[in-house]
Amino acid sequence: MINHWNTGQIDGRSFVEKAPGAVSEARWGQAGLYAPKMERHSKEMRYPKSYVNKIRRFNAFMVIYVPYFQTAGNAADAQYEDLAFRWRLEEFKQVDLEVANAAQEKFDRHVDFLSPEYAFLSLCSKKVPVSEKTKIAAALRQIPKPQSLSPAPLEPVVEINHQTEIHQLCQGPRVHLLFQSLQVDQSFLEKSPKDWPLDPKFAALNEFVQNFRVVNDVAENAIQM
Repeated sequence: MINHWNTGQIDGRSFVEKAPGAVSEARWGQAGLYAPKMERHSKEMRYPKSYVNKIRRFNAFMVIYVPYFQTAGNAADAQYEDLAFRWRLEEFKQVDLEVANAAQEKFDRHVDFLSPEYAFLSLCSKKVPVSEKTKIAAALRQIPKPQSLSPAPLEPVVEINHQTEIHQLCQGPRVHLLFQSLQVDQSFLEKSPKDWPLDPKFAALNEFVQNFRVVNDVAENAIQM
């Protein structure tokens, strides 16, 4: 199949590469659709008990995982969802410690969106409460704006665990990187988050964030686990 893909033909028919769409998304989600059916019909299919047990463990994990997989493309909610999923994984250790630890190991290797550079995304999230947005804004105001920033790896500056909150990610001058790159006026941070929607400066930032799509690294790697 790989050779056919490289030559641009399958069974003698040419094809054109397209951006991932509904079919691709359905393929990623098919494991979550078929596994419950496999468990339901395990007797008729005469699956070995050890195999049925694996399916049941997988289905239990999918109950907490699927909601985050479905919403992971929303950039505004990226940090909120990642930290919420990390918290759910801690809870899931009471259900299946082995699976939870394996998922956590994958999670901890793909936490780019928990780096300071992406702190501004959470300002536009409808899921982040006003109290947390107030803390994020306060943290951003207290950090001096640098004259320039050199390239650096995207990674959190604090240890990520099930108790980490978004405002704690806002440390160091790199929190201002994308604000400066997008030339966003941060004066709206002086106001209450309740008043941000009426501020044109925030409206410009919000429009960008709401149209900014993210790659679901955590979700895709959990599927491959």
